[in-house]
Amino acid sequence: MLCRSTRNWTITLTCLTILCLQSRWSSLHLSKRMSGMESIRLRLRTCPPPGYRPESSSSVGLELGGLWSFYKEFYASHGLTAALSFVKPQTVLSSGHSLWVPLLLHNDTRESHDLVLRASLPDGWTSTSKESTYHLESHSSYPAQLFLTAPATKAGREPQELRWTLLENGKPIGEATLLVFPQ
Repeated sequence: MLCRSTRNWTITLTCLTILCLQSRWSSLHLSKRMSGMESIRLRLRTCPPPGYRPESSSSVGLELGGLWSFYKEFYASHGLTAALSFVKPQTVLSSGHSLWVPLLLHNDTRESHDLVLRASLPDGWTSTSKESTYHLESHSSYPAQLFLTAPATKAGREPQELRWTLLENGKPIGEATLLVFPQ
Protein backbone atom coordinates (compact mmCIF):
# COMPACT_ATOMS: atom_id res chain seq x y z
CA MET A 1 0.00 0.00 0.00
CA LEU A 2 1.61 3.23 -1.13
CA CYS A 3 0.60 6.36 0.77
CA ARG A 4 2.74 9.03 -0.86
CA SER A 5 5.81 8.82 -3.08
CA THR A 6 7.21 12.32 -3.18
CA ARG A 7 10.34 13.62 -1.54
CA ASN A 8 10.13 14.47 2.20
CA TRP A 9 7.09 12.20 2.78
CA THR A 10 6.78 8.87 4.49
CA ILE A 11 6.29 5.96 2.15
CA THR A 12 4.40 3.06 3.68
CA LEU A 13 4.55 -0.37 2.07
CA THR A 14 2.98 -3.47 3.63
CA CYS A 15 5.13 -4.26 6.71
CA LEU A 16 7.87 -1.88 5.47
CA THR A 17 8.20 1.80 6.25
CA ILE A 18 10.88 3.95 4.73
CA LEU A 19 11.31 7.49 5.93
CA CYS A 20 12.48 9.64 3.02
CA LEU A 21 14.07 12.70 4.55
CA GLN A 22 15.20 15.82 2.81
CA SER A 23 17.82 15.11 0.13
CA ARG A 24 18.65 11.62 1.44
CA TRP A 25 17.05 9.75 -1.46
CA SER A 26 17.85 10.93 -4.95
CA SER A 27 15.36 8.63 -6.62
CA LEU A 28 12.85 5.94 -5.79
CA HIS A 29 11.71 3.25 -8.21
CA LEU A 30 8.84 0.89 -7.39
CA SER A 31 7.57 -2.05 -9.38
CA LYS A 32 4.86 -4.51 -8.39
CA ARG A 33 4.01 -7.85 -9.89
CA MET A 34 1.20 -10.24 -9.16
CA SER A 35 1.91 -13.97 -9.23
CA GLY A 36 -0.32 -15.64 -6.70
CA MET A 37 1.29 -13.58 -3.95
CA GLU A 38 1.84 -9.86 -4.07
CA SER A 39 5.48 -8.86 -4.13
CA ILE A 40 7.16 -5.50 -4.30
CA ARG A 41 10.55 -4.75 -5.77
CA LEU A 42 12.13 -1.61 -4.43
CA ARG A 43 15.28 0.04 -5.78
CA LEU A 44 16.76 3.06 -4.02
CA ARG A 45 19.68 5.21 -4.96
CA THR A 46 20.95 7.20 -2.03
CA CYS A 47 22.93 10.38 -1.64
CA PRO A 48 25.57 10.64 1.08
CA PRO A 49 24.67 12.83 4.06
CA PRO A 50 25.80 16.45 3.68
CA GLY A 51 28.20 16.36 6.66
CA TYR A 52 28.66 19.08 9.26
CA ARG A 53 28.50 22.67 8.03
CA PRO A 54 28.35 25.45 10.61
CA GLU A 55 25.38 27.75 10.24
CA SER A 56 26.26 31.06 8.69
CA SER A 57 24.41 33.97 10.18
CA SER A 58 24.77 37.72 10.32
CA SER A 59 22.31 38.41 13.10
CA VAL A 60 21.67 38.24 16.82
CA GLY A 61 19.83 35.17 18.07
CA LEU A 62 18.85 32.76 20.80
CA GLU A 63 18.70 28.96 20.87
CA LEU A 64 18.55 26.12 23.36
CA GLY A 65 22.02 24.83 24.21
CA GLY A 66 23.29 21.53 25.57
CA LEU A 67 21.84 18.35 24.09
CA TRP A 68 19.13 20.26 22.26
CA SER A 69 21.78 22.19 20.33
CA PHE A 70 23.81 19.02 19.74
CA TYR A 71 20.90 17.11 18.21
CA LYS A 72 19.90 20.06 16.03
CA GLU A 73 23.39 20.02 14.50
CA PHE A 74 23.48 16.20 14.43
CA TYR A 75 20.25 16.04 12.40
CA ALA A 76 21.53 18.66 9.95
CA SER A 77 24.92 16.98 9.44
CA HIS A 78 23.25 13.63 8.74
CA GLY A 79 20.69 15.05 6.30
CA LEU A 80 17.81 14.60 8.74
CA THR A 81 16.60 18.20 8.77
CA ALA A 82 13.00 17.13 8.19
CA ALA A 83 13.12 15.57 11.67
CA LEU A 84 13.47 19.05 13.16
CA SER A 85 9.91 19.85 12.09
CA PHE A 86 8.38 17.05 14.14
CA VAL A 87 10.92 16.44 16.92
CA LYS A 88 10.55 19.54 19.08
CA PRO A 89 12.91 20.27 22.01
CA GLN A 90 11.44 18.53 25.04
CA THR A 91 12.18 16.92 28.39
CA VAL A 92 10.42 15.04 31.20
CA LEU A 93 10.36 16.32 34.78
CA SER A 94 8.63 15.32 38.01
CA SER A 95 6.69 17.95 39.95
CA GLY A 96 8.76 19.89 42.46
CA HIS A 97 12.08 18.98 40.80
CA SER A 98 14.69 21.31 39.31
CA LEU A 99 15.51 21.71 35.65
CA TRP A 100 18.72 23.07 34.14
CA VAL A 101 18.18 24.87 30.82
CA PRO A 102 21.24 26.01 28.84
CA LEU A 103 20.58 28.83 26.37
CA LEU A 104 22.99 30.20 23.76
CA LEU A 105 22.90 33.89 22.90
CA HIS A 106 24.65 34.68 19.59
CA ASN A 107 25.86 37.95 18.15
CA ASP A 108 27.15 37.40 14.62
CA THR A 109 27.08 41.09 13.70
CA ARG A 110 29.88 43.69 13.64
CA GLU A 111 28.40 45.71 16.52
CA SER A 112 28.00 44.95 20.22
CA HIS A 113 24.44 44.58 21.55
CA ASP A 114 22.70 45.00 24.90
CA LEU A 115 20.04 42.31 25.12
CA VAL A 116 17.29 41.35 27.54
CA LEU A 117 16.33 37.71 28.05
CA ARG A 118 12.74 37.37 29.26
CA ALA A 119 11.20 34.11 30.53
CA SER A 120 7.54 33.22 29.99
CA LEU A 121 6.82 30.36 32.36
CA PRO A 122 3.53 28.59 33.17
CA ASP A 123 1.91 29.16 36.57
CA GLY A 124 3.77 27.53 39.44
CA TRP A 125 7.21 27.47 37.81
CA THR A 126 9.95 29.36 39.62
CA SER A 127 13.14 30.76 38.19
CA THR A 128 16.13 32.55 39.65
CA SER A 129 15.25 35.47 37.36
CA LYS A 130 12.35 36.24 34.99
CA GLU A 131 14.45 38.82 33.12
CA SER A 132 18.21 39.17 32.63
CA THR A 133 20.36 41.66 30.73
CA TYR A 134 23.40 40.61 28.68
CA HIS A 135 26.02 42.56 26.75
CA LEU A 136 27.35 40.69 23.73
CA GLU A 137 30.39 41.93 21.85
CA SER A 138 30.56 41.53 18.08
CA HIS A 139 30.98 37.97 16.76
CA SER A 140 30.52 36.37 20.17
CA SER A 141 28.27 33.92 21.98
CA TYR A 142 27.24 33.66 25.59
CA PRO A 143 26.04 30.45 27.29
CA ALA A 144 23.29 31.48 29.72
CA GLN A 145 22.44 28.82 32.30
CA LEU A 146 18.99 28.90 33.83
CA PHE A 147 17.73 26.91 36.79
CA LEU A 148 14.00 26.37 37.12
CA THR A 149 11.79 24.50 39.57
CA ALA A 150 8.60 22.76 38.46
CA PRO A 151 5.36 23.30 40.41
CA ALA A 152 5.05 21.16 43.55
CA THR A 153 1.71 19.73 42.41
CA LYS A 154 0.96 18.05 39.10
CA ALA A 155 -0.94 20.26 36.68
CA GLY A 156 -2.21 17.35 34.58
CA ARG A 157 -0.73 15.15 31.90
CA GLU A 158 -0.42 17.85 29.25
CA PRO A 159 3.08 19.17 28.43
CA GLN A 160 3.91 22.66 29.61
CA GLU A 161 5.65 25.15 27.36
CA LEU A 162 8.60 27.14 28.70
CA ARG A 163 9.49 30.09 26.48
CA TRP A 164 12.32 32.61 26.45
CA THR A 165 12.37 35.73 24.31
CA LEU A 166 15.47 37.76 23.45
CA LEU A 167 14.75 41.49 23.24
CA GLU A 168 16.73 44.44 21.93
CA ASN A 169 15.31 47.91 22.58
CA GLY A 170 12.03 46.26 23.60
CA LYS A 171 11.65 44.39 20.29
CA PRO A 172 11.81 40.57 20.11
CA ILE A 173 14.73 39.30 18.02
CA GLY A 174 14.88 35.65 19.06
CA GLU A 175 12.97 32.95 20.85
CA ALA A 176 13.56 29.49 22.35
CA THR A 177 10.86 27.06 23.47
CA LEU A 178 11.04 23.87 25.52
CA LEU A 179 8.18 21.44 26.14
CA VAL A 180 8.19 19.78 29.56
CA PHE A 181 6.17 16.60 29.97
CA PRO A 182 5.07 15.75 33.53
CA GLN A 183 6.26 12.44 34.93
